[in-house]
Amino acid sequence: MHDLKNPINGILGLIEILKEQIDNENSTELLNMMFRAADKSLNIIQDLLQIAEMENENFKLKTETTNLNRLIESLVKQNRPEAESKKIRLYIKQEIDPLPVRIELLKFQRVLENLISNSLKFTKEGGEILIHSYSQNKKAVVIVKDTGIGIPNGLQSVIFDQFTKARRQGLKGEETTGLGMFIAKAIVELHKGKIDLESKEGLGTKFIVEIPLDV
Repeated sequence: MHDLKNPINGILGLIEILKEQIDNENSTELLNMMFRAADKSLNIIQDLLQIAEMENENFKLKTETTNLNRLIESLVKQNRPEAESKKIRLYIKQEIDPLPVRIELLKFQRVLENLISNSLKFTKEGGEILIHSYSQNKKAVVIVKDTGIGIPNGLQSVIFDQFTKARRQGLKGEETTGLGMFIAKAIVELHKGKIDLESKEGLGTKFIVEIPLDV
C-alpha cells in the first residue's frame, strides 16, 4: 500500500502544474474535481496504513513525556486561520499547567487534530470551539466542545466504528474518509485511555479524552 502513495502524489503534482497552464474556467473546475478525488484517495491510503501499523502484533508506542497543554496550544495556533476564515471562535481553557503525559507525540497529535477538524467541519459561522484541559483522578482530560450542528442519536453509537456509516460531509462540503474517529479511538486506547462523546442534534458536540497522567 505504501507503493500507492507515490503515484497519487505524482498525480496531485501534475494537476497543480496543469492548473497553472490552463486559463479556462470549465477545465480548471474539472482539474479541481480531479485533485479533490486524488487527495481523498491519498487520505484513505494514509489512514489505512496507520490502522495496519497499529494492528500489527509487534507494534509498540514510542512514548515520551510531554506537556499536553503545549501540544494543544500548537494545534490551536495551526487551526486558527481556518477557524477565523469560518468566523468561528477557537479558544483554550487550561486548569493546570504543566499537564504531563507519556505519549507518542505524532500519534496523539492525530487524535486532537481529528477532533478539532471535526468541530471545524460541523460548526456554523459565529460558533465556538473550546479545548478544555485539566487533571482528574490521575488522568489528563481534554474536552473538545463545539456549538455545531451535533450528531444524530442514530449515528452516535457507530461514530467510532471503522468505515462508519456516520460519515458525513462538512457544512461546506468537506470530505472525510470515515476513518478519523476510529483511528482516534484506537490511538487513545493504545495510550491506556478512553474517548467518549456527548451530543445533541442542533446543540453541539463534546468529545472527552482521558489518558493517564505521567506522575
